[in-house]
Amino acid sequence: MVSLIAAFAVLIVLHELIHGICFSCFVPGGWKSIDFGFNAAAFAPYCTCLEPLSKKAYIISALMPTVFLGFLPG
Repeated sequence: MVSLIAAFAVLIVLHELIHGICFSCFVPGGWKSIDFGFNAAAFAPYCTCLEPLSKKAYIISALMPTVFLGFLPG
């Protein structure tokens, strides 16, 4: 059970990190424009970009965790 919880925590961090890496590829400020955090009220981690993204860039960045953590391992 402990290993399942640990794996879940690692996958959550990887999920948000993948969003951050993708966001940073699409903005001029790069990694400096990415913010990670945790909303305690909602018990939810998050990754946000401090610069505006195009619709296409946002869609690509939103889908990348599914690709890397879902389709590729599958």
